[in-house]
Amino acid sequence: MVSDTHGDRRILEAVIKQGGVPDAVIHAGDHFADSVWIQKNYPCQVYGVAGNCDWGRRGPDELVVDLSGIKILITHGHRLGVKAGLSEIVRRGKQLGVDVCIFGHTHVPLDQKMENLHLFNPGSPCRPRDHQQGSYGWLTVSPDGYHLRHMVINNF
Repeated sequence: MVSDTHGDRRILEAVIKQGGVPDAVIHAGDHFADSVWIQKNYPCQVYGVAGNCDWGRRGPDELVVDLSGIKILITHGHRLGVKAGLSEIVRRGKQLGVDVCIFGHTHVPLDQKMENLHLFNPGSPCRPRDHQQGSYGWLTVSPDGYHLRHMVINNF
């Protein structure tokens, strides 16, 4: 999963080259057009949402998807104030009855559990903040549950 790719198709290709073509890609906004590009160029399911930098682009503000029994909220996070705190995304996740909330907007990786919700921000592969390296997320689902982890962009 990625967020905040801001039209950098080279970095998307690097992420896919490094991780391999997954079964599905989650793009948590900024730029929605990048999720459309992935769908056109790679043989995988793509779930993408619009972010605050998607001026004039049509895309959903949020999606709720079920991946092998794991219910996931995908949102960019700007409308839920994630830069100021996580209470609104937690409220929205609980309202929707999800297991995981995936979001972006801050460009900073986060993997945290709050009030029985797993909050995960993959960071940004091309515009990281907080002295972080470019990153993306990897979700593995098995019969025993799921595992989320951050991946660092190598050799880029």
